[in-house]
Amino acid sequence: MTHLNQPSTTVQDEKDLEINHVEAVNDARHALDDKYLSHAEDDAARILRENGPVEYTIEGDKKVLRKLDIWVCIPKFIVYTLVHLDKSALSYAAVFDLKKEAHLVGKQYSWLGSIIYLMQLLVQPISAYALVKLPIAWWVVGNVLCWGISLCAMAACHNFAGLLATRALLGAFEATISPSFIAMTQLFWQRREQTYRNTAWLMSSSIAGIIGPILTYAIGHVKSGIQPWQGIFLFLGCITIALCPLIFWMMPNDISSAKFLTQKEKVIAVERLRDNNTGTKTSKWKWEQFRETLLDPKTWGWGLMFTCMAIPSSGIGTFGTLITKGFGFNSFDTILFQIPPNVLTLIFLLAGT
Repeated sequence: MTHLNQPSTTVQDEKDLEINHVEAVNDARHALDDKYLSHAEDDAARILRENGPVEYTIEGDKKVLRKLDIWVCIPKFIVYTLVHLDKSALSYAAVFDLKKEAHLVGKQYSWLGSIIYLMQLLVQPISAYALVKLPIAWWVVGNVLCWGISLCAMAACHNFAGLLATRALLGAFEATISPSFIAMTQLFWQRREQTYRNTAWLMSSSIAGIIGPILTYAIGHVKSGIQPWQGIFLFLGCITIALCPLIFWMMPNDISSAKFLTQKEKVIAVERLRDNNTGTKTSKWKWEQFRETLLDPKTWGWGLMFTCMAIPSSGIGTFGTLITKGFGFNSFDTILFQIPPNVLTLIFLLAGT
């Protein structure tokens, strides 16, 4: 994507601005070069062309940043918490005799754990294309709703085939979340701000690892006409579905659709991203960028790193409860033993940030 020229007066590093008390004056109309304007579908270019010059101060910049942190980070945190709660539901249910009730034998339980990652591998390229063509928040909420329904459907499954099909759907619908949230972070925040904002939603996996066992412990004590493992699937699935309206109401597709920003604040939000040299949102798929990504060594380096991280974590996530129960603990103690590792993960994640 092409980029914006630097204006004569820009918002410098926040610390330097506070020392020098400089008021930034940004002439958006003259800042756009002809090459950038040629991409009329770019959201940033359109906002700047329609609104022209805007003056803003350090306080105005901070006000926009606070709004972005509240209205974008919170729904992302909620969604990613749901991702890990719902993904972990299988291991929680396994403690309450899921394998026996569903007549799972041999490697069938292992396949239930693996299929979700296999589907994510297959669906994420499709999701990446959809992120370019579709409103990002609508795409996210639609997938959240569908995987919530899939999780509820798991409660009705009493055999390997049914559980495998619903877990496959769960993985397919969850596949879009991480790519979507990484893209959203780039759409709304400056590069120097992105580490903390990514941490804000990534740490929700540890939060889910703390909340999930507590909820499961409570559900396991409920006496009803259904088995505890069915109650786990139903409860977590219904929570996911129930939170969809809140997520849809809060999460913006891009800066131009952010209802919590005034028109002037939208221009400021775009101006804040000038140093990123990325624009904001375009619906044009660019094959040259796709090829560049495949040829970039950093792409393969990051991929290898995340693969090495995912192999042990996914194994522990699927079999951790069964391993713990194998030491002779009852179902309820086993569930509670899943909390300390996630507390430590959260502490180290915050310390590392």
